[in-house]
Amino acid sequence: ADTVERSIRSVFRPDADIVITDGGSTDGTYEKLLEISKDYTLRVYGPGSSRGLGRQLALIRCLENSCTVPILDLDD
Repeated sequence: ADTVERSIRSVFRPDADIVITDGGSTDGTYEKLLEISKDYTLRVYGPGSSRGLGRQLALIRCLENSCTVPILDLDD
């Protein structure tokens, strides 16, 4: 939860949506994402998926004909 906002800020653009799936973090990450979602145009899903499933779900939820950037882990 401590690194989430800084990670989002590093890739944020006002003209882009950010799709995030939470894998079931127990440190308050999901709650933090919900708290800041309106400030950063986030679409937050979860919690509770494996890393691979989370990535697949995020790609499915991206807008049709959208440009998708590489997926990153917010705690990296």
